[in-house]
Parts: sequence; C-alpha cells; structure tokens
Amino acid sequence: MTSNDPNRDWFAPPPGQPEPPAGQTPPPDQTPPPGQAPQPGQGAPRSLPRRPRARRSQRRQARDAQQQGPSPFEDTIPYGGRPAPPYQGQGRPPQAGQPPYEPQPRAGQPGYGQAPDYPQGRRAKPPVRPDQQVWPPARPEPAITSTQPIPAVPSAGPLPTTPPTPPTPPVTPPPAIPQPAIPQPAVPQQQEKPRRSRTVLLGVAAVAAFVAAVGVPTFDRYLFYKGGQPDDIEHVVQAGQAFAFEHVSWKVNVEPTTPVPGTANVMPDTKQFLKLTIIRSATDADGSVLTGRPEVSLEDAKGRTWKADNLEDNVPPEKNPVGQEFSYVMQAAVPKDVAAQVEVHLRPDTTYRNDTPVDKLLEVKPEDEEKNKRKDVLVFRR
Repeated sequence: MTSNDPNRDWFAPPPGQPEPPAGQTPPPDQTPPPGQAPQPGQGAPRSLPRRPRARRSQRRQARDAQQQGPSPFEDTIPYGGRPAPPYQGQGRPPQAGQPPYEPQPRAGQPGYGQAPDYPQGRRAKPPVRPDQQVWPPARPEPAITSTQPIPAVPSAGPLPTTPPTPPTPPVTPPPAIPQPAIPQPAVPQQQEKPRRSRTVLLGVAAVAAFVAAVGVPTFDRYLFYKGGQPDDIEHVVQAGQAFAFEHVSWKVNVEPTTPVPGTANVMPDTKQFLKLTIIRSATDADGSVLTGRPEVSLEDAKGRTWKADNLEDNVPPEKNPVGQEFSYVMQAAVPKDVAAQVEVHLRPDTTYRNDTPVDKLLEVKPEDEEKNKRKDVLVFRR
C-alpha cells in the first residue's frame, strides 16, 4: 500500500512499523504544551545555557591589562579597566569595552518606554586650588611691611611721657594812632542810560532784514520796468481848444449819445454812452504823411479808464492836403455819475508814414527809436 492509496487507513501505523500488541496503548507524548514549562521527570532534561567563549581579541586585551597594571583612567571607564565579566544574560554577548547588552522590553512588558540603566563611570575630582586675584592686578607688598603685630618687651618698662607744652601767651597789638582824615574830591555820578531790551533790538533787526530782502528785488524790477515803459508825458489841452503836436493839429468834441444799433447794452440804467469826434489837420508836409490812427481812451479823477471804439473815419490813406480837416468818430460807455467829468486821453502815432516803401516798412530808424521811448499823451479837459 502506498502513501497515495485512497484506501489507506490513516490511523494505522506507517508501513514498515510494527503495530503495538493488542490491549496496549502507545506511550503519551512527553513534550509539554506550548507556553508551559516541563515538569521534573517529564520530557527531555533541560540543559543550562552555556557561557559564551571569550574572543581571542578579548583574551589578548585582558592579558595586556594584567601585564601593564591598572590604568590611570580606571575610574572613568567601565569595569575599572578590567575585562568585562562573563555574560550571563540573554541576547547577544557584549563587545569588547562595552557594557552587557540587555534586550529591550516590548509593548505590554514592564519597563517598556524607559531608558536602560547603564553603569555610570566615576570621574576624578579636580584638585582644589586657592582663590587668586586676577583683575585688577594686586599691588605687590613692600618687603619692609609686615602684617604680624610686634610683641611688647616686658623688661623695658613703661614708655616715658612727654611733658605738656605750656600755652603761648596771646600777643596784644599796639594801639592804633589816629590819622587826620584827608578830604576826597567829590566825583560826579554819571546817570545810567536806559538799556534797550535785546528782544526789541532783535525784532527791529529782523524787520529791517525782511524789508531789505523784499524791497531791494522789487525796486530793481521796478527800475527795469520803467526802463522799457517810461512815464507818460501829458500835454493838457483846455476844453474846446486845438493842440498842434508833431506836425498835426488835434481837436476833440464830446457829447452824450445813444448806443449804435447792434451794440450790447448791459445795465442801461447805470451806463452812459458818449460820442467822441476827433478832428485832425496837417500843419506842414511831414504832417500830411503821418496818417496813423491814434489811441483814444477816457479816464476819471480816480484813474479808472474806459476804451473808445472807432466807428468811422474819413482820413484818406494817401497824402493829406495841408490844413484840410479830417475826423474820427468814436464811442465809449462810462458810468453815469462820471459822464460829465471824464477826460479824453489821445496818444498820436508819430512813427507811421504812408510814403514808406513796402521793403522798408520793417526797418527801424534811429529817430523812430527816440520817438518810441517817449510816451506823449494829449489830455483834453471837459
């Protein structure tokens, strides 16, 4: 019968093994169950753990240590410089010069999570040294000084006493001799001048500095302006009179009027329109070619100015006959309260000549520069 025979009796002894006699049971298994120690006389005898055999290097180190004697660092290394005792615990044996290895407890066992208790070597104590002053450096003691008291000599007896010094009698100064008083000339006392407060002086100095800093540049700009814009030279003309200036005679008539159709008339209750008729005539041949239109304005006593607009004129552009009158008609609006007081200011054009060639119109002559520097104004009284 083979082991793969399906008809095999699995409870029978294996092939080739004799069956036990009838009525005799086989001896029970002497092996203890798992987790239970065997009882005496039961199962195989328990063998004791064998001591691990020291290695050749450990035996050599132990022999060298016995020959050389104790180590100077005996207290600082495990086992005092002597070879480790035979390992009696479980696990792997310790290496040379190391404490014995103990297996770490596992979870659920006592001592789990705590550091192992290794033997601590002793460390030699340093020698005790006396205190010594390091800083600041100590002053050296002189050789003649001593901190030991000098014992008294008993056979010398008491020290001699010094006699007291007698008091010195006070010195009396000689009596003073009275001297005649010498009259001193009277010195006239000078009256003290009142002192000015320093604050006042500083304030005056600050104001003066401010005036100088502002006034000097302003005055310089004013002089520069006046150099290019000189003051007006006024020529006063009485009412109804004619005035000849620069080869041309001028005359002015002023009368109230209504605004020209198409002129904007704002606030008619406070304004008054005036009609200006300016008559001119040439006095000589030079005046007949000076046909430039004058600038006309109205000015009151307070210096307020109103410009006059030209409406029409009959002055021919060519040469004018000498003595023949031509006119300019102008209009101006002034406040009603000063309509009878305003004066006519006329500035004649003394540089334009209608006989100047076209190629010389932009040429500036020296005499024209002198005329431009003058600001002549004809003032016609009312």
